[in-house]
Amino acid sequence: MARPGAAGLAEDRIAKNTEYAKQMLEKGVSHSRELATIATKAGTDAAEILHKRANEGLDELRSFTSQQTSR
Repeated sequence: MARPGAAGLAEDRIAKNTEYAKQMLEKGVSHSRELATIATKAGTDAAEILHKRANEGLDELRSFTSQQTSR
């Protein structure tokens, strides 16, 4: 036989657990969003470095070939 008020205690526990789960989910989403931002920035920075170096390599090649043809 259930104690009087036991249903109220169970409902309170469920409400607290639900609120805790909601907070943890929101925290997880926030952290995931932050990680995605960091990963995007890292990818963008890496692409910029590669682009810059590719352009430098082409400039070096142009310089080398122009030196070779001017001889």
